[in-house]
Amino acid sequence: MKKKEKIELAFLFGGAPFLVGKGYFLVRNEISDNYLDSTDENTIGYENIGIRYNTKVHPNNFVLLHLSSNGNDLSYLQKQLEKCNELDISVGLVLDTDASTLGSIYKDIDFIQSLLLTYKIDLPIFLNIDGIMNNKSLNNIQKNSLIEAFINKANASNLYIGMSGSDMSLSLCEEYICSLKDFDCYLIKDNSSYDYSGTASIVKELDGTIKSSTNLAKIIMEKGSNSKEKLVLSAKYIAKEDDTYNTLALEFGLSEEDLRLYNNNSKGELKVGDIVSIPNLYQSIDTKTNEVSYMYAIARGIDISDYQVNIDWNRVAETSDFVIVEVARDNYNYKENPGYFIPECINQITNTINNDISLGLYFCVSKDMDISEYEKRLINYFNRLMDELDNSITLEKENIPVFLDFEVYCSDNDYYGLLNTFKNVCNSYGFTKVGIYGNKNTLTQISSSLKKDGERIELKDTDFFVWQAGGVQYSGREHTNLDDVKVEDLIETQNFVGEQYETSIMQVTNVATNTGASNNMGHCDVDYLYDSDVFGDDFKDNSYHNINDQIETIEIDIDKYRSIPYHQILLYFDTILSACYAILAVKVIGKKICISVLNKAKEKGYIKTKVKDDNV
Repeated sequence: MKKKEKIELAFLFGGAPFLVGKGYFLVRNEISDNYLDSTDENTIGYENIGIRYNTKVHPNNFVLLHLSSNGNDLSYLQKQLEKCNELDISVGLVLDTDASTLGSIYKDIDFIQSLLLTYKIDLPIFLNIDGIMNNKSLNNIQKNSLIEAFINKANASNLYIGMSGSDMSLSLCEEYICSLKDFDCYLIKDNSSYDYSGTASIVKELDGTIKSSTNLAKIIMEKGSNSKEKLVLSAKYIAKEDDTYNTLALEFGLSEEDLRLYNNNSKGELKVGDIVSIPNLYQSIDTKTNEVSYMYAIARGIDISDYQVNIDWNRVAETSDFVIVEVARDNYNYKENPGYFIPECINQITNTINNDISLGLYFCVSKDMDISEYEKRLINYFNRLMDELDNSITLEKENIPVFLDFEVYCSDNDYYGLLNTFKNVCNSYGFTKVGIYGNKNTLTQISSSLKKDGERIELKDTDFFVWQAGGVQYSGREHTNLDDVKVEDLIETQNFVGEQYETSIMQVTNVATNTGASNNMGHCDVDYLYDSDVFGDDFKDNSYHNINDQIETIEIDIDKYRSIPYHQILLYFDTILSACYAILAVKVIGKKICISVLNKAKEKGYIKTKVKDDNV
């Protein structure tokens, strides 16, 4: 080996023997310290590699290349990857993101996917969480949603991912944000008092040396991860007449802000024929049951009561897919009064239905409540509701969810008894969709106190939908103007999934403006829907039930386009696929690129003609 190195370095440095000797001496020491004394592959690492003269990294070492959200020198990065692939040096990526929105993190992953289409990445793709953890403008829920978004989209493409960061960042994330124990971590020692307790397969010591305790390249190869054949790329949509960023965001389950950010369009309006990129992340399909589930919201709506004194129903119809109306409330002194039926609910229910907006109802209990007393009150509330609606409007009760709103937790309540009494009364009047509302603390306490036949159960063990207050921008400062946020500027988050329950609806703010409904401060509650079952069939797409018959594959013969990079071929087909609703997968099989798409796109009129390879 030493003889071979000497020949290569003589060629590399050329010229006088003194220069050759000096060059060899320096390189020999570098290699001797880091490799010749170690026989294990992928134990010593670097964060750089020379693209012209590699005098440092040996084939048994590994390289971790950093990607910056602020922009890389793409040409240099590509040459580094080419050098690693050429020398068969294992290489991984470290995403140094400064993302503060979902749209930003999706674009980061798209960039990583574009590299995987061309280069072999046989080590993990690490998310460096330092930027997220140190961003003081993000709360814990937002930080968690960014990390979870990275994980979900990466998992959809079968990427082998890990977490990276300082000892302090990883430790604080594990303690306060989300568990990292399932991930290999690249730990950057920072001489802090923290000592990360999770798995740190790769460690950068204080002196800058990088060592790995595991040959991750072997594990990734055995798992078949980081394969370009399994990437799930973003879809393209061609804008039609009457499409707006808001309507598309609602249809595809994003917030308008993130859809605009993802498409680098902060303020412009859509025109017919514009191409809109859609992150293919939001819905997953169970291959056994063909059921669709959503990781992000499928609809946005508002909840209103008699506090909403100003309502513009035309505007409400523009901003909201559903409206949940308060019917009645019982306050702290329920023993001293018969309860309060809200007369305004009749007009609100009528206008919701007349404007073709999905309807929900809720009843509020402020504190302790006797079960038998509440049953009587609830029956009276429903009787009055039915009487006052009379025959003026028809309720599709099977599609109208009804929620019991617990404003605060009270240890005196038998919550299982109250909830089941509520459900039984609702069912007796034809309402089959029943749920519970509260903030995270109240819901957790209620779930912890549930007992069925003396045995502990949790909310997730019941059939109640969960509507939770306290999302990303939720504020308790209802009577101030400090937190006003326009509905179109709302930041959506991933639905909360805890140990005891999973949210079906998340209330993300109570201080939104420009919704069309407002209190005397101009504010309104805004909610995101995550479960398509809540409103019956209103948000359920039944066309997926025979999904295996709706998948078709478009094949592209690579041999015809040898001089064209894969990503350019795919970009072209993305463009001519007349707004394919979803590209399920892109695979390279032999000498063909195979793109799987849903026929549903053609049913909606998004694909105008069948795409053939001959069109290129």
